[in-house]
Amino acid sequence: YPNPFNQSTTFHYSVPERHDITISVYSVLGQQVAVLFQGEQDAGRYKLIYAGFDGFNRPLPSGLYFCRMTAESFQASRILTLMK
Repeated sequence: YPNPFNQSTTFHYSVPERHDITISVYSVLGQQVAVLFQGEQDAGRYKLIYAGFDGFNRPLPSGLYFCRMTAESFQASRILTLMK
């Protein structure tokens, strides 16, 4: 929320038990452009704010991106629309 976004968007997610979590952003070509979180998290609900920057802290151009969360056997993806 919100999507499409201009300055930032917020992800809400929950972890049912302690896991290694990776949340990354990919271009439509499948290239990883940013890692938003990578590490172990305890069970609970979390909020992550993403401001539309790549892994080198450069602003991304307008377009479609995919946010992907992985945790052991779990995977989920969301489409992001960045509009400037």
